[in-house]
Amino acid sequence: MGRVILIPLIANEPLTTLVLVMPDVSIRKIAPFALRREKREKTVDLRMEYAKGKYILPQNVILTDFLTQNIAMILNLDERIQGATTERPSDLFLSTRLRSRKTAVVVGFEKADNEKFMHSLLDAGDVPFIDGAKSIAELFRESLFWPRSYLFVVQFVVILPRKELPFLAVLATNVAYGELREHEKNVVDLIKEGIISKRIRKGIIYPKAIARDGGITYERKCKVYEQKTQPAQYWYRFLGLEAPYYAALLVRHKFNELKKKGQLRSFQKLLAAVSKEDAGAPRRARISIALDDVSVRSPLAEIGGKVKLSRFPKCWLITIRGETLSAPLDSEMELAKEGLLPLCPRDKLLAEISRLKPATA
Repeated sequence: MGRVILIPLIANEPLTTLVLVMPDVSIRKIAPFALRREKREKTVDLRMEYAKGKYILPQNVILTDFLTQNIAMILNLDERIQGATTERPSDLFLSTRLRSRKTAVVVGFEKADNEKFMHSLLDAGDVPFIDGAKSIAELFRESLFWPRSYLFVVQFVVILPRKELPFLAVLATNVAYGELREHEKNVVDLIKEGIISKRIRKGIIYPKAIARDGGITYERKCKVYEQKTQPAQYWYRFLGLEAPYYAALLVRHKFNELKKKGQLRSFQKLLAAVSKEDAGAPRRARISIALDDVSVRSPLAEIGGKVKLSRFPKCWLITIRGETLSAPLDSEMELAKEGLLPLCPRDKLLAEISRLKPATA
């Protein structure tokens, strides 16, 4: 049974108490790995002591708490599905001390075999779990990872009022300072000392929990968390996940695709192709337009809207329309706020534009 919370609806009236049962996380198996580079060789060390179950000892509670808090944080995050313009709240909410304003990405697998492999570890026994965790660590070793990293492969269940749902988490974090310490006791020490941050750097949880028919079930996709906004492609590729196109990459992809087909006829054609793949990408993708040594950076969606371009016989003209103006030098110094930007009188600007003769076709 999950965590029970009693909420009195009327003061001093026990018969009107509302009972809420919050889902809870229970960790079943842990396989921690230390990943490092020595003499340009990537090495992986498995902490067998934890994988065999010694993590349940009282002195290792800090490790299970560290993993439980981060797993709950990821499960609670709002979610964005590839191609969607907005985020949606998670269908699960668990108690945790960690909070994040980040949005997790929901992705599928590029190949069915990758998904079958992850699914096989959900209720695997000790030996197959450790073998599978080793395979995950080896795949991670061959990808681009931080020089000093810990990788945790965790088998856990979410306890609901009437059932338990099995999950698998792959969590990565780096050592903020100092050296990796591979001895079994030192993983806990690193967390205690803050050398391993309380919040993990990246995380993958499989499968994806969803609400259906008044309860919680799952679909065979992954919920992926990263501290940084721009997706790290390797974090998706090493497990064969469908890496999300971040907006700039998608625009380049569609540009090349249309050009090869001879269909790159207009800006609007490119915009439509990008929007068809991901409706929110034109607003997230930014483009720099340069005139001589002056550049303007704008969302792709605003070209032709707030940002207009005109061509004249001897020059180009860019106009930008907006309601707020800012020109920060840094986080505390602002030219526009201090009224230091030179402003051109409107009549003078209009007169200057009127003297320009439009370019002939």
